[in-house]
Amino acid sequence: MIRIRPMKPPIGQAASLRPIWTMFALAWLALSGCSDSTGPSVTGSIEVATVTTGASLDPDGYVLTVDGGEEQAVGVNETVTLSAVEAGEHQFELAGLTTNCTVTSPNPLIVTVVTGGSVPASFEIECEFVDLEALGRIAFVRADLGAFTGDIWVMEAHGGNPVRLTDAVVDNCPAWSPNGMQIAFTHGDGFFGEVFDVYVMSADGSNPVNLTNNSASDGEPAWSPDGTKIAFVSDRDGNDEIYVMEADGSNPVRLTDDPAFDGNPAWSPDGTQIAFTHGDAFLDGFPGDVWVMDADGSNPVNLTNDPAEDLSPSWSRDGTKIAFVTGRDGSYEVYVMNADGSDPVSLANEPAAEDTNPSWSS
Repeated sequence: MIRIRPMKPPIGQAASLRPIWTMFALAWLALSGCSDSTGPSVTGSIEVATVTTGASLDPDGYVLTVDGGEEQAVGVNETVTLSAVEAGEHQFELAGLTTNCTVTSPNPLIVTVVTGGSVPASFEIECEFVDLEALGRIAFVRADLGAFTGDIWVMEAHGGNPVRLTDAVVDNCPAWSPNGMQIAFTHGDGFFGEVFDVYVMSADGSNPVNLTNNSASDGEPAWSPDGTKIAFVSDRDGNDEIYVMEADGSNPVRLTDDPAFDGNPAWSPDGTQIAFTHGDAFLDGFPGDVWVMDADGSNPVNLTNDPAEDLSPSWSRDGTKIAFVTGRDGSYEVYVMNADGSDPVSLANEPAAEDTNPSWSS
């Protein structure tokens, strides 16, 4: 370092020369770089890898979040580099897995990022074999949180490859025909879908046809196993009750007569029973439950008894399980349980959306 030692001024000139010396010193400091206040980098990078083994791998990959922030897509066997990550401890979490895949390593994963360095981390995932053709597809309704609208989608039974079928004001309550060629559903017109009718369309969303045309609200269709009848809900007699009509919309007959809400009918595969929602969930705030009754409306039995709302039952094709919607996780999600109401398990968990109205394909 070069040291500059100024000449000492005469006693009488000290005061007048001090400002000049001060300016000279500040200029020297500026030129020497001592005024740089940016400092060294305090960030690093991390390489996050997904290592997936097994069969029937997730077709859509996964979702990675850091400290609960923005989501980033990552493949089933992929390494992504996250740069400019602040040095220190961070939480990495992997989500978006199909139900046959499980993270076997720690999740969330706590990683310490080093200043100026690159830190490796990995998630290990195992996927079980799933016969997708045997499982078929599930139709459901997807809507943004808090929205009054919704549309019908279909996905594979393990949760992959969702496809949108309708795009209207309100379309909901899809129900597959026994041959899998058609989907009956509720269609609403008006700003919030004030007028509801039962429609039917092809399984790819084409050829929609109106089956009911009543001044009251008609909806929530459910095909009989032989495809000759459709159960539905109507308030045409002053209260929401379950009706049944021919597949072409003719000859509607009332099945239930109860002051509480009765809706969401779903036939058992053998046609002997109808599962449904019973309760005042939409009237007095009392949570509804999933019930089952004989096809003629007799012998009702309660299958669920949870403080949250349970509704929209749908039978599996072998009659051993019932998919339904519940609010027990804070938002509406799809669950499945045994036909006697035991062993409820979550199938779809998407916090950013509400998943409702499940329906098994034939």
